[in-house]
Parts: sequence; C-alpha cells; structure tokens
Amino acid sequence: MICHFENRQIQSLPNPRFRCAADDGTPVLAIRLDHRDGVIPLRDLPSRFGIIATSHDGQMLRQIGAALDFVHELRIGDPLPAEILGGDASWAPDPIHRHIASDRLRGQLLQWLRLNGIPSAARLQASDFDHTGHDPDLAQRLHAAFDLLASQLQVPHALDVLALLESLSEELAYIEALRERLLRPVRDLGRKLESISRRHHPRGDHFHMITQVRRLCFMGLSQIGRRFGAVDNLTTDVIELLTTAEKQWGTIRTNRNWLYRSYLAFAPILQEWQSVPHVIDDMFWPRLARTYRFLAPRFMAMQEWKRPPHGLTN
Repeated sequence: MICHFENRQIQSLPNPRFRCAADDGTPVLAIRLDHRDGVIPLRDLPSRFGIIATSHDGQMLRQIGAALDFVHELRIGDPLPAEILGGDASWAPDPIHRHIASDRLRGQLLQWLRLNGIPSAARLQASDFDHTGHDPDLAQRLHAAFDLLASQLQVPHALDVLALLESLSEELAYIEALRERLLRPVRDLGRKLESISRRHHPRGDHFHMITQVRRLCFMGLSQIGRRFGAVDNLTTDVIELLTTAEKQWGTIRTNRNWLYRSYLAFAPILQEWQSVPHVIDDMFWPRLARTYRFLAPRFMAMQEWKRPPHGLTN
C-alpha cells in the first residue's frame, strides 16, 4: 500500500511531505512555501481540507500517523512501512545479528538437552547445526536430539523443530541489531558524560546541566533496558518459548517496534556524540543543551520539564 490521497487540494500542494516536528514529535504535513517549510499538524488536516474520518483519506491520515513511528518522512507515492500493514519489519538486521540470535537459541536448546540427560547432546555445540551435511555422525546425533524435542513439543517431525527455531532466531535477530544500534550507544553516551564530568569537574550551573543530562540518559537507558530484558526473559526457558512461539512472536514484535521507534528518535543525538572526544570544547555545551531538549520531554516529569536547568538555552 502506498501513501495516496483522493483530495485534490492535498494533491496540488507544493512538495508535500509528512514527518514529525523536530521540537515535540507531532506528526505534521510540511509544504514548501517561499524557500521555507510551512507545517500543518496532521490532526488539523481533516478540518482544513474537509476530510471525513471514515473516508479513504481519513483512514490514510491515521495510517500516516502510525507510519511516522517507523520512517523519518513520507511523500505521496511512497510505500507505507511494513510494520503497520502486516507486522513484518521494514528494515533488516545484519548477518552478524542473525548469527548471534541463532547461536544464543541453539546454545540454550543444547543446554536443556544436556540437563535432561540426552546422551546425543553431550558433545554438541551451537555451531554444529551448520555442519550436519558434512558429518553423518553429527547429523545422526542432532536428529536423535530433535526427535526427542519434537515429542516434547508435540510436533510431527524433528525438522519442524528446526524450522521453528530458525523462525524465532530471525525474529530475535532484530533485537540483537537494536541492542547494538540503540542500547550500547545510549549506554556509551552516559559513560562518556560521566567520564567528562569526572575529568573536568564542572561547577555551578555547568555541574547542574551535565548532572541533569546524565540523569535523563540513565532514565532513558532504564526504559530501553527493560524492553530488552522482557525479550531476553522469553529465551531463558527455550522449551516454553518454542511451545508458545505464536504467542511470543507478538511480544517480541511489540518490543522490537518500540525499540526501533526509540532508535529512530535517538539516532540524530547519538550521531552527534559518536566521535566526540572526552573533553569539553566549544561545541560541548550547545550539544549538551540539544541533548537535554531531546531527553527531557521523554523521560522527565512534566513539572520538572517546565523549569529547565539554568543555562540550557542554546
């Protein structure tokens, strides 16, 4: 499905783009006027253009609002992201993330087999799954182990267990990708600010500024960490995970989507800090102010956010 409107007024707008406002994340329609962008909040479009909520265009506006959680910008004619259409992801993990997720599940599965005294699993390793075509003895031991698992999971064949394992590995690969792209960089940002604070000993307003941003960064990291923890907890009992796979797919995808939305939001700030040395230079305090303005409305109580720390005005 693509972004499309039947309303001729919208079709005739100059260079219309749907995106989120930089200051508060409100979904807006941006149009080019006299060499600058004019913006209209998405919520105002029905009254401005006479769009009925139940019409094609009314439904399209709702889909665009949901789509902007997963893409930075939508233009008329662009495909809507897969997340809002069928549940699949509109992006892909790297091969290394697929490998990490697969190895983790295989390792936990082998651990369960060993704990349950399955002799054929005693000498198996996670990497052995990829070499059964070249080693008949290895293939036989794996087949025996998976026959038992098939019986435990009440599925007809050992191959069904392998297929289920690979499907879950693919879902978990997205979590591993976001662990690398979101969780670790946010953690690194907190550590960098801690290192700079320890090294330079800022005082007065500067101390308050950096302390506030470090606190907000920790609060953000805690929220993000809880999402990863919720998925990681699913894999601690691999048999339960495989038995209730259809139910757990929903949990994994819900957390995947939340983490991906967070990644898209954090990406510009994390990029700003990526190559910054552990020193206070001329750009440090303005960069810190931008980071505060990003973190505060997301992780600070409203009454605190209304009164930002003195000095955070750049």
